Amino acid sequence: MKSAFPNYIVTHFIGAGDSADFHRIEVKDNEEPLFYIVSYFDEKTNKNTLRYDIDLLVVTSSKVIDRYGISVGDDVNKVIKQRGSNLVVSANHVDNSIGNAQIYYQVQIPLSEEMKNKGLDYISPEGVTKEKIILENPIVTTISWPHPSW
Repeated sequence: MKSAFPNYIVTHFIGAGDSADFHRIEVKDNEEPLFYIVSYFDEKTNKNTLRYDIDLLVVTSSKVIDRYGISVGDDVNKVIKQRGSNLVVSANHVDNSIGNAQIYYQVQIPLSEEMKNKGLDYISPEGVTKEKIILENPIVTTISWPHPSW
């Protein structure tokens, strides 16, 4: 990765969580993280290998534009305009994804003042429909490939 991105800061660490352990490779410019890659492994995998499968790539910066001309910070209206309406919605941990063809856009429905006053931090992504996402028109917080990012 360092040879592919010589003018960027590339970091690597081994992470753990609810899923299998994973390699996480992050690429940053001097100002911000641009994207990261996750490569899962199991107990049989040599953790010291220099080659990893890309199980998930997550774009975190508006400086990276996907093949449809969409970047982090764009709204769902632009996603629909560029990608069409044949998109699938899924519920993630605290947000939703909308996309297809292995490119997904993570969005979060904004909280109303009433919900904020009740002490809520986010709207549960369960049951959020494509129509609700289109109506609310939230911004893209991350872009992921080849599946939605949790």
